Amino acid sequence: IGSNGRTGSEVVKYLLAANEPVRATSRTGEYNDAASVPEGAMLEQLVCDVTDPKSIQLACAGTSAVIFAASASKNGGTPSAVDNAGLVNVAKACIDANVPHLVVVSSGAVTKPTSPVYQFLNLFGKIMEEKIRGEDSV
Repeated sequence: IGSNGRTGSEVVKYLLAANEPVRATSRTGEYNDAASVPEGAMLEQLVCDVTDPKSIQLACAGTSAVIFAASASKNGGTPSAVDNAGLVNVAKACIDANVPHLVVVSSGAVTKPTSPVYQFLNLFGKIMEEKIRGEDSV
């Protein structure tokens, strides 16, 4: 979930290179690097908005793992809605769909509130505070 960010797109590329089936999800439903995907790769593109439980249910259904790489950005979503409540929504959907693995992409500074990195990133909608709230809830 969050296949068009820097980390999410790298995860998709890695899994496809390993011949793993990938359900790349984003708010638009399009994987931005789809043109570079090798022919025959098992790539499914799907809409998933972490503020919309129905789209999360569809994204999680039938999967063996979910990687949460979504984060608030200038393209949409607030830190509260995406990094906190969105993560909680995805975790609940994974439980409901019996998904055995949920991997949460975090930030190394999230547990270090006095660090300069945390303090700088937190200027943007208190994103670090929202990340740790969501992670603590999960």
